[in-house]
Amino acid sequence: MASKFHAGLSQDLLLMLNNADDHDIVIRVGKDPDIREFSAHSCILKARSPYFKRVLSAEQTTKNNNNVNEFKKQNINPNVFEIILNIYEIMMESYMKNTLPKATTLPSRVEKVQIESKIIKPKLASIIINWMNRKDADAPRSKADTLYKFNLIYRGSQDGIDSDSFRSKYNLQAPTLVLVKCQGSQKIFGGYSPIEFYNYNYGDRYVHCTDSFIFSFENNEDAQNMKLSRVNSQHSDHAIYDYDYHNNYDYGFNFGGNTLYTRNKTLYVANKEGYYEDNIKDDNNYTIEEFEAFRIFKQF
Repeated sequence: MASKFHAGLSQDLLLMLNNADDHDIVIRVGKDPDIREFSAHSCILKARSPYFKRVLSAEQTTKNNNNVNEFKKQNINPNVFEIILNIYEIMMESYMKNTLPKATTLPSRVEKVQIESKIIKPKLASIIINWMNRKDADAPRSKADTLYKFNLIYRGSQDGIDSDSFRSKYNLQAPTLVLVKCQGSQKIFGGYSPIEFYNYNYGDRYVHCTDSFIFSFENNEDAQNMKLSRVNSQHSDHAIYDYDYHNNYDYGFNFGGNTLYTRNKTLYVANKEGYYEDNIKDDNNYTIEEFEAFRIFKQF
């Protein structure tokens, strides 16, 4: 917008030299019989020419019959004077172009991540998406990146904070993001799993997965002290403990066989078996204040 304005301004100034409507000065150049008159705007001449600034400010002009200031320049040929004006016009155009601000190309607008969560803010959801794509937490998103939709399928404060309520709402939906806010603390734990936490036919079992991970945030806006633990590549066969859907009603999700799991209103955090990277150094039980689960969809 700024460059368009300055480009138009420079063109207007140049037109004022050639088409001096509403001019306030006439320059009479040459001697009889070869005299030519050039109409101009004194403000433009004085602003751009030290010579005209000096002579036009020194009362070296007279009023003609039309009550317009007239300046006589007899010691120069009219043709030469016109050439000088044209050269000056070219120089002025070049000057104006060189002083224009360079156009700035803004990066393509990236759609903001949306998540209907009471536990985390959208900027933390962006970090989680980067982790899903195996990028650094602070990696900038671009228009080429895959878009994701977070569909809320369970919220403890409205559906009940117990494993039976979680299981009935969850209903074997995946990929899944789970978030837990701890009571009496700002701390948040969570995990991502591309596979289900339950099964109908196989009994309790470990399930192989290479893309699941667990994490923690110090609060709902923490983008500095977060911790990420991916499944240990040597123990990917123990990534998720998959419960029989018809049994174990007390248990919710379970990453890595008791690495991070819920049992009714309690969250358990430990990594004694080393099934996940040892980045979340915690061995505690927390009372759950809020618990959310989201089904994740890719948007095409």
